[in-house]
Order: sequence, then structure tokens, then C-alpha cells
Amino acid sequence: MKSKAFFLFFGFLILSFLGGCTFVSPKTNLPETYRFRDHTKYGVVVYSQVTDHATSRVFVEDATLLKDSLNYSEYIAHPLGSPMIDKPEYQGILTYIALPVGDYMINRWHYQKGGKMKVHTGWNTEFHVEPKTITYLGRFNIHADDQVTWVDVEDQFEEDIGQFRQGVPKLAEVEVTKLLGPSVSRDSAVKAAKDQ
Repeated sequence: MKSKAFFLFFGFLILSFLGGCTFVSPKTNLPETYRFRDHTKYGVVVYSQVTDHATSRVFVEDATLLKDSLNYSEYIAHPLGSPMIDKPEYQGILTYIALPVGDYMINRWHYQKGGKMKVHTGWNTEFHVEPKTITYLGRFNIHADDQVTWVDVEDQFEEDIGQFRQGVPKLAEVEVTKLLGPSVSRDSAVKAAKDQ
């Protein structure tokens, strides 16, 4: 009887630990009242991610630590949802988050539709965050087929930054640096998948 209770308790602990590791929530956008303080050591990164009615996640990782990050944005496609970006060809979100000064990269993204998830790694779009700066990384138009997922990086500066400035009006006068990363074509995604 004692051993059954021990195994039940031990099993509960393992499930609790795994559950805690699995359910990390995505980053949320800055509040409307956000502003740079005088001695801040943070900068702001702005990007959008869109898909063809699919769920997507984009991961921002610390380039110096070379480990998985908990900084990610998530767009959940839902028929009753109201996406921030809603066009006939795609839907998605605009993300604007504060990050400490440092070197970062977007190394991977997820594309999920119809119960199937595709992951792409090895993108390595690198950028540096300086204090009291705003960096625009582009609009990540994420695609997938039966084999792979790929991304077109689009320059939607006017639309995305206009929406950002409405969302965080206290940063509306801060100059924004545009730093668009490279797109990943379907052909290069197929090659990368074969090389793994």
C-alpha cells in the first residue's frame, strides 16, 4: 500500500514538473503606458507574423547564451478570433516587446495547421538591442506545405510601425531603425531539412 502511494505521489511530481516546463506562455505586447525611463537598459523590438489561417510561433533567443529562449510570440488562428492584421491572403499579429541590451537572434519558428506542426530552425536572423531604441525586423509571412515551412520577410514598415505607435503612444516620437532579415525560400528549407 505504501509503495502504491509513493508511486502515485512520485508520478504526480513528475507530471507537475513536465506540465510546468511545457506550458510557458508567449510574450505579451507592451502596455499603452510604456515609456523609456532615463536610465533604462532596454530597447524595443517590433515585428509582425502572419500565416494563411494557421497558428504560428516566432522565437527570439539570446545569441550569446545559445540556448532555447522563453521569448516567443504566438498567433493562434481561430475562426472567431480577431487578428491584429487581417487581409484576404493572411492573418496575424504585431509584436512589440522590450528586451535588455544585448545580441539576439530569431533562430526558429513553428507553423501549425490541421493538428500538424512544422518547425524550422537555423534561420539565425541576428540583431542587437541598444537602450532606448526601437528596431523593426519586418513582417514574417510564414508558409508551409506537406514537407517544410519557409518565411518571406516583407517590409511593411509604414503599416506595422503606424499600428505600434497607436499601441504605445509614449514612444511615437522615438526614431525606429529598420533591420530586415533574410527570407528563407522553400528550396533552401527543403535543403536544410535534408541536411539534418
